[in-house]
Amino acid sequence: MGPTATLSCEGDIGMKRGILSRARRFVYHELLREHAYLLVLRVFMGIGWIRTCLEKLAEAGWWDGTAVSIFLKGQMITGEVVFPFYQELITNVFLPNALVLGFIIMFGEGLIGLSLLTGTFTNFGLLNGMLLNLNLIGAGATDPSAFYLIIQSVLFISNTGAILGVDMLLSKKIPFALLVAQPQFELKYLWVEKVSFLGLIFVSGLIASYATFYVQDWSPSSVKDPAMIIVVLATFGALSSFITFLRLQWIGWGRPMVWGRGISG
Repeated sequence: MGPTATLSCEGDIGMKRGILSRARRFVYHELLREHAYLLVLRVFMGIGWIRTCLEKLAEAGWWDGTAVSIFLKGQMITGEVVFPFYQELITNVFLPNALVLGFIIMFGEGLIGLSLLTGTFTNFGLLNGMLLNLNLIGAGATDPSAFYLIIQSVLFISNTGAILGVDMLLSKKIPFALLVAQPQFELKYLWVEKVSFLGLIFVSGLIASYATFYVQDWSPSSVKDPAMIIVVLATFGALSSFITFLRLQWIGWGRPMVWGRGISG
């Protein structure tokens, strides 16, 4: 090997080492962020959504709508659906469109999983994941939907998609926390953020109030009552949205705040 080839080889090795060094520093910096420990939960939920999507893709009943129909009819017959409006929704909307609903659920779960794994439009993916879980709870399937709903709520308010995720780049162009996880609050559309989270507070409070009328068991050990679970989760959602709104209000008063780094002077 000649001197020129040797220098070229050494240059390639040095460049690769430099790239690896920068990559390690970047990952280390990201993992030092507050809430970075929740990255494990984000990956866990992403894998979970993809796994359940793949399971449905391999089952013929999800391709012809029979799996959806059998599940919903079974829940209705056993009396698991406690909300009258949801009974009407199942009878008049879901069952007549079971085939379409099956496709929406299958591919929706896959897209949610990819969103969480890659940190791309993470918050929008989390909102859709919570909507799916909320519908399962409304249909009487509380386990493990309630558990997953809580995890996704925590991930949503923590903006974990901006940690080792594509949202770190997307947030520079799309400064809306309901769609993209934000590494920091953006002032340009602050009023939109405030209105959005006020809307979440209102909707969550409305859901909690409605579900209260159908709670059958108020005991602390009531973990199978769908109405009780929805009351607790909707109240949790309203409080979380209220805290986020207060943080936005703080920014409106001229105090800078960075997601995951607290309040700075």
